[in-house]
Amino acid sequence: MSAILGSTPIGTILMTLISFILVIYIVYKFAWLPIDKILKERQDQITKDINEAHQLKENSQKEIQDSKVEVEKALSQAQELVKNAKAHGQEMADKVIEEANVKAEGLIEKTNADLNRQRRQFHHEMEESVINISVMMAQKVLQREITEADHREYIHEFINRLDAEFK
Repeated sequence: MSAILGSTPIGTILMTLISFILVIYIVYKFAWLPIDKILKERQDQITKDINEAHQLKENSQKEIQDSKVEVEKALSQAQELVKNAKAHGQEMADKVIEEANVKAEGLIEKTNADLNRQRRQFHHEMEESVINISVMMAQKVLQREITEADHREYIHEFINRLDAEFK
């Protein structure tokens, strides 16, 4: 090529310029485009990774928020269960107390009935004893036989006097 253009400075400049353009084209075609492609792919991968990281971060925050809601819900349910258990326990305690009161009242009524029965029985036995003692005393004093009707009348009169004195 130098024979065509000669050895003139313009020929040299032109040759250098063509060689330079040819080197630039070769570098562009075989080095720049593949490197640019690799850099572009790397940039796209980094952008994709950053976007995925942001998406993962958002998903994680959403999961954390959902977990907090679930924990609060579970805590609320646990508190409700404890509250219900306490209420049920109080109901059971009230029921036991009420049953104990009913049994105690029944026992008191039974005891009072037994006491009244025993009092009546004792009063009747005392009345019979007083009648027998009075009859024996009257027979000895009078040395005669007293009829049952007389005897009962004297005893009732005696008991009525005793009742009047004790009242």
